[in-house]
Amino acid sequence: MKARITSVEADRVNAVLHRHVGAAFVISRDNLAEQAGLSDRKVRQAVHELIVNRGVPVASSPSGGYFICSTQAELEEAVHFIESYRDEHAQRARCLREAFARLAAEQLYLAV
Repeated sequence: MKARITSVEADRVNAVLHRHVGAAFVISRDNLAEQAGLSDRKVRQAVHELIVNRGVPVASSPSGGYFICSTQAELEEAVHFIESYRDEHAQRARCLREAFARLAAEQLYLAV
């Protein structure tokens, strides 16, 4: 069972992130975890909580860090980064289905 993030844990991550406003002040996930006193998994859960349930515009950078968006351009770049992962995962899922279908067809052919 997945342990849920507590309000206190999310508050700790939020407090650290509010010292990292703007892309120029990105904090690595490792440093964020250390400063918040949480595991990597808990930090990721807290970031999700902050964005989805608390409306904090937390961006992740390709380098593996986080910051709070301070401009529209930072927001757009963060959204683009998230959407590129979505697109990559969708392509990977399609290819996985196609690979399995080919393998299944080959096995069916060999079984005959």
